[in-house]
Amino acid sequence: MSVFDANAQLMLPLLGSGSLLGHTEVEFLHSAHSAQDIIFLSELATLARTYGPTSRGAASSITLSVRVFVSHGNVPRGADTASISFHQGRLQSRHLLAAVEPGKLSQQAATQPSDLFLCGPEGFMKQVNEWLSDQAVTVYTESFAY
Repeated sequence: MSVFDANAQLMLPLLGSGSLLGHTEVEFLHSAHSAQDIIFLSELATLARTYGPTSRGAASSITLSVRVFVSHGNVPRGADTASISFHQGRLQSRHLLAAVEPGKLSQQAATQPSDLFLCGPEGFMKQVNEWLSDQAVTVYTESFAY
């Protein structure tokens, strides 16, 4: 399962509760205007440390990769956010298409379409849906306005 979420509220409770069944691979992409606009940053860092590809123990049923795109200003630095992959610049179609590519996360996923949870302002969601128009992706949406 690939996850993209501009808001973070959509998936954090689900991941934190451990309520995903079976082994689930999640690629979490978050887009923010600035480092100050990254909501739930400390929670994302905790989840990435707990469920990241190199973690051990409680993460046995979930593997989580967190990538955050910051379009303006500097990306956060420090040991507390080291488990997150930060990228300077806007999220682009190539980033999203690579995340939902069949087989990207595991061999088992190669035969299954990706699930994508999309949350954000309507214009942003429209753009992402255009990027995904010819992909085998199931999209679940939640919109908000500024």
